[in-house]
Amino acid sequence: MKRKSIEIICAVMFVLLLPFAAVSVSLTVQGYLYPEKVATFLGVGPLIVDSNSMEPAFVIDDLLLVKSVDAATLRELDVIAFYDFNGTVISHRIIGIEADEAGGTRFIMKGDANNVEDRDPVPAENVVGVLAKVYPGGGAVMRFIGQPWMAGLAIAVPLGLYFCASKITQALARKKEKEVTPGTDEPYPL
Repeated sequence: MKRKSIEIICAVMFVLLLPFAAVSVSLTVQGYLYPEKVATFLGVGPLIVDSNSMEPAFVIDDLLLVKSVDAATLRELDVIAFYDFNGTVISHRIIGIEADEAGGTRFIMKGDANNVEDRDPVPAENVVGVLAKVYPGGGAVMRFIGQPWMAGLAIAVPLGLYFCASKITQALARKKEKEVTPGTDEPYPL
């Protein structure tokens, strides 16, 4: 009974940690291969807030999840992440939409806590994604788990748990085989 319980617990832990490991490794590898782009997993990218320009909607060290979007579907008051002309990712609210000289779309942006709109309109091709979810304080956690050594840990922990569980179940099986009824070669009845 102990052996089966340990196997089940370890299998559940392994299954729960495996997706975390996959996401962590994917985001870390993308971050190293394409440092100028926002790393995404299944079209959703995490961003850590570095300013209070959108307060009270979100503040420094909050975690934003932005999902890829067709810029044509964006509307006024949507909060989007975009690349500014320096390549920095900014998350502000759309306060206006206009056509540019070539017939494309540009977005007029403003941080909720700012007194004026952003200096430059944002071309549709600079849009990273639309805000899907805010996790207060989640950015501090992401800064910690986003360190390169954490990707290795995310792989090592599930594998280590699996290895330990298999060794424990093998030891329990050997112990059970050695237990025999005195005076016979038969195992104790369960």
